[in-house]
Amino acid sequence: MGQLAVQHLVAQIQGTETQAKDIDTGVTVATKDNMGSYTK
Repeated sequence: MGQLAVQHLVAQIQGTETQAKDIDTGVTVATKDNMGSYTK
C-alpha cells in the first residue's frame, strides 16, 4: 500500500495522474477473539 500511495502522489505532483481513484485495501477489525492470528 505504501508504494502505491507514493506512486500516485508523485503522479499527482508531476501532473500525470489522469484521474484520482479510491483504492479499497480492505479492513479487518482486530478483536480479542481473532487476536491469535496477529500474534506469534
